[in-house]
Order: sequence, then C-alpha cells, then structure tokens
Amino acid sequence: MKKLLFLLIIVAALISCDDLGQCYDNNQNNPQDEFDSGTSYADLNELNRIAEDTDTYVDWRIARVFALINKEEFGDINGWNDTQLSERPVIIYDYNVNPEYYEFRVIKNGTEIGAIACVAQKKDGEPVKYVIPFVRDDTRVNTKARNIKIIDSGYPSNVSYNLVASMGNLSREIDPETGVAVGSNIESEVPVLDFLRNTDQKTLEKLGIDSLEKYDELMQQALERQAEIDEFWNIIEEAKEEIINVTDEDIKAAALLNKQYTTRASEYWLVLYNWYDKRYWWNPGGWCATNCLSFISIGADCYPGWSGGYPGINNADAIKAVYDTFYAELGKGPDVWEDIKPALSKHTTYTLSLSNKSHNWDQVNSKMKTYHAPAMSLRTTAIINGTIKWAFHYRVVMGLYKNTYNATVYLFGIIPIGTVTLTDKWYLMHDNGSDGGASWFELAGSIAQFESVSAKKK
Repeated sequence: MKKLLFLLIIVAALISCDDLGQCYDNNQNNPQDEFDSGTSYADLNELNRIAEDTDTYVDWRIARVFALINKEEFGDINGWNDTQLSERPVIIYDYNVNPEYYEFRVIKNGTEIGAIACVAQKKDGEPVKYVIPFVRDDTRVNTKARNIKIIDSGYPSNVSYNLVASMGNLSREIDPETGVAVGSNIESEVPVLDFLRNTDQKTLEKLGIDSLEKYDELMQQALERQAEIDEFWNIIEEAKEEIINVTDEDIKAAALLNKQYTTRASEYWLVLYNWYDKRYWWNPGGWCATNCLSFISIGADCYPGWSGGYPGINNADAIKAVYDTFYAELGKGPDVWEDIKPALSKHTTYTLSLSNKSHNWDQVNSKMKTYHAPAMSLRTTAIINGTIKWAFHYRVVMGLYKNTYNATVYLFGIIPIGTVTLTDKWYLMHDNGSDGGASWFELAGSIAQFESVSAKKK
C-alpha cells in the first residue's frame, strides 16, 4: 500500500492535468466506454450521488485511480499490458442494497479480459480488494427486467441479480437466462471485527477461541487493523482533489517514473506448481472444506486411499471420487479445523499444522516454504436469508507474491526528501467457486481473512 501512495506522490508532484491530457469531466452525462460491450456500467449520476456521502463511501474516481495503478502493476503477471480500464465501474451491492464494490473492467482489443474490484465502503479496507483474471457476463440480464441490482452472493465468483422494490429492499432474485423470479440465498463476507462482536461463545470455541485471552488478542488485532484503515482514508481524503484530477496518462507516466525513482529490492514468488498447474482441472464445487481437501490431495500426487487410485489426469469422474471420499468424512458444512485435519490425515500422506492459525502473510509464507505444501485460508462469512447467521468459507492458498522496492521521494521532482521501503503482498487462491474458483489474487490483510493453517507431510 505504501507503494500506491508513493505513486500518487509522484503524480501530484510532477505531473499536472494540463500537461498530460484533459481530466475526466465529472459533469458530463454517461460517457461512452472504450467499446459498446453491453455491460451494466453504473450511471454517472448514481456514482456521484454515492460519492456525496464522504463519511461512508469511497469516491468512485478515487477507486479508479487505484485500480489503474494495480492494472499497471499486474500488467506482466496477468497479460494486461496495452490494456485500458473502463471509465466507470459496475456496482456490486450488498444484501441491504448498499454499494459494496466498484468493479472496473480491464479491456484489450475491444474485449473485457479481467476486472479489478475496489471497495465502495471505507470501512472495508484499502481501495483494491481483488485482482481478477476473468470476467463475469452480465449482458444477458440487461433487458430481462428493470431496476435490477447485482448483489454479492460470494463475490467475486458468485453474484445474484435481484429486483429492487420501491422501498429500496430486495424484492426477488431473477434468473439471468429467463428473467423469471427464483429463490434467494445471499452469502457475503463480513469483517473479522464484526464477526467477533456478533458471534456466540459456542462458535468461538469450535474455532479454538476458548479463552477470554485468545478472544481479546483477536479483538485487539482487528481493532488495530481497523484503525490503520481509518488512518489511510483520512490521508486519502486530504489529497482527494489532487487524486481525482489524475488521468490515465498520468498513471502510465507515474509508473515509468516509479521505475526511475525506485530500485527493486526483491520480487518474491512462491508458487506450488503441483497445485497451480492443476488449477483449471475439473472443479467439483460443493462444500468448501471438502473441495479444499480434494484439491490439496490431487495436487499432492499421493495415493489417498479411495477406490480407483490417484487421478493423475484431469478426469471428472476420478476427481469426483476424491471429493466424495472427503464428503463421506465431513458431510455438509460448516466444518472446523479439528474435523478437517483427521479427514485429510486418514486418506492422504498429508495432515494440517494447527500450531499457529494466524492469517499473517509472513507466517503463511514461512510454513508453505518449510512444508512445500499449500495453506488453507478461512474467511468470515455472513449468510443472509432474511435473518443473519454465521458461517465460514475455506480457500486454498497455492501461491504467494510480494514486491519490495526501495524508493526515493522527490519534492517537486527535484529535492530528495527521503527513502521508503514499499511492499505489496498478495495471496494466490483456489476454491470451490464461491470466491474465485480456479485462481485469483487477494490482497493480504483483508479484513475478512480470519485464520490460516498449512498442510504438511505426516
């Protein structure tokens, strides 16, 4: 995140809107995006109305600047060089029909090839939440009904399309193919802080939080994280006008200047190719913990003990047999670590290390390097179906990425005023399709990342 702020310092100090292009006119009506895709880009009036609530919401223009910066950073990794970013985002709403994400589309040669999702509410963290190497097709629902909102149902992989009643509440979910109303089961993540404040003692004990000392430690970590987020948005608010006036050309120029004013101390990758190379194998979906154990087993190249042996090729029947073996052990969720560990140990040569469940990137990296095996990530989740109840979602961490720079900050592009170390940390994930499915990058430090454990050889 420091790296992003450094880029903004470069932009503000060295490049003016008048020098490198015309700023985006916030008063024009809905502008034509780079191409006529049929995508449900947000209405400009609605975006500006949301931005008026500066206490709660991120100005979408601020979000787009950070999305542009991340597009440049992930250009080589995702094949996003020579691409554009949509002028306006698609808005993803939460169950209460409040804006939750600004989803900007990455466009290459007239085709949407990826997306960058920014938080719409300041309480939900720093600007960019997900860097997504795939695109959801919303065009098929555009003409089915009026006043449809795209609702987080396990974003970024899953959304629902709901009619909104006159009072602003969700009316009913619409089938995207037929436009016919269907039942709803809206699932979306919640911050760890909200989870700790609202869950019951029985649930905490299942997660191993069986003492007031452990609970207080987690609460303190969550409160400190929220304080960091609040401080960040206060800084951004002070520089709001300068940031809004940044253009696409400014960002590209700043990226080049960033390379001139920084020396890459290190670019770190840890990719477990036994698993990464199988990310596009047939995905059985299903229950999240069972899906994770199946993926860990398939990548581990071990004989797990189910009939038919190890599925050494991408064979749906063989992979389904793996999934069914673990389903027989775990059944329907939700599951806890103490249930998951013996299931993995019973049917594979692997087990889970439960000694430290911290979702700290450095600790996850240390374990994955030591054990040469993936980690399981647990995020908090609220399932909202008229009422709220608490559940969780498991994902597999199959890779890690960290960029570290030493950067000299120049005042007015002339006077060196100091050197800062800039670090970005990301998880490369896989899951049952509730979040991103085959693979996606998730920023380390997300306020919904709760616990993590690593697999290891027995």
